Amino acid sequence: MSRDKLHPPALEKFLHEVNKKYSERIDKVILFGSYARGDYTQESDIDLLVVWKGKLLEGWEDLENIAADILVEYGVVISLKIVSPEEYKAMIDLQMPFIQTLEREGVVFG
Repeated sequence: MSRDKLHPPALEKFLHEVNKKYSERIDKVILFGSYARGDYTQESDIDLLVVWKGKLLEGWEDLENIAADILVEYGVVISLKIVSPEEYKAMIDLQMPFIQTLEREGVVFG
């Protein structure tokens, strides 16, 4: 799969903006869903799990605003699931189906 297909400009822009503002707060970003699998369509959203260090409310709104700017600029919805490192570890420890899907299909950034 080509880089442009796996990392469309909207995703690249989101990752750039988030890393520029919050590189010390982001543990990792995981692309999942149809974009990660490569079976997305023009109507697909970009699903991202963000593992956020620190208080979740101290950046959540700004991340949503960055995603909204991407929607306006590129016409692509970015759907965010934001969790703490502790929540992420708990999901792994509990072997939640969502995490199993992430491990199987997800693309990790950071």
